[in-house]
Amino acid sequence: MAGYVFAIGGDTEIIRTCAERGIYSTRLNSLTSRPFEATLADYISMKPGDNVYFFSDRKIYGIGELVAVGPDCKYSNFPDSSACEPVAYADVKDDLLVDSGSDSIWYRWLCTFKAAPYFFEEGIDTDEVLVSKPDTFKMLRAFWKVSFIKLGDEENESLREIFLLAIATSIDALAIGITFAFLQVRLITSVTIIGCITFCFSIAGVLIGNVFGSKFKDKATILGGIILIGIGVKILIEHLGLFG
Repeated sequence: MAGYVFAIGGDTEIIRTCAERGIYSTRLNSLTSRPFEATLADYISMKPGDNVYFFSDRKIYGIGELVAVGPDCKYSNFPDSSACEPVAYADVKDDLLVDSGSDSIWYRWLCTFKAAPYFFEEGIDTDEVLVSKPDTFKMLRAFWKVSFIKLGDEENESLREIFLLAIATSIDALAIGITFAFLQVRLITSVTIIGCITFCFSIAGVLIGNVFGSKFKDKATILGGIILIGIGVKILIEHLGLFG
């Protein structure tokens, strides 16, 4: 399962709009043969189930998943859009799948996707992603001054895992926040302590992962999952009072 990272300008509202509509189209700023052919080749290689991410201001937003609307998950925006030749808006406006006005001639192809499971509005810092698995994110590290890149199976899976882990930790933080609402605790003191401890353990985890990650990759992932499940079961048992 591959992944595609689309570069968006500084306006994150565009990402929100794309996520709500479930449609994205890359703008071609020129008809130079090399970028044209590379973009077309990547669109042709898209298939349902591949993941979609957006890149803006050094942050990555996701997760999306390409879905087939009709027979496929990608379409030409107008007839003969795959020909590397200039066209006039007046000649194709009646045949456009997505009409964005006169600029539509630069949006040659589009893809359809859905949130999987949903999109993060805040995004994840790209530098943090690269540091987490420096040996894995090769294409992402080279992502510079291009409209989008295609990630291989391993790189996409690693990026997807980071987003899913962020979801899991966010749910955990939500549960703690709700618990604080029912307990008479000093909120500022508790948040400060939790923040400091989380920061220290996160830094320690990244450093340890950089040293031992490649050697104990699969075992470390399984162990981390077992520990999280164990903590969750322990908390559930304590609150349900199953053992007195």
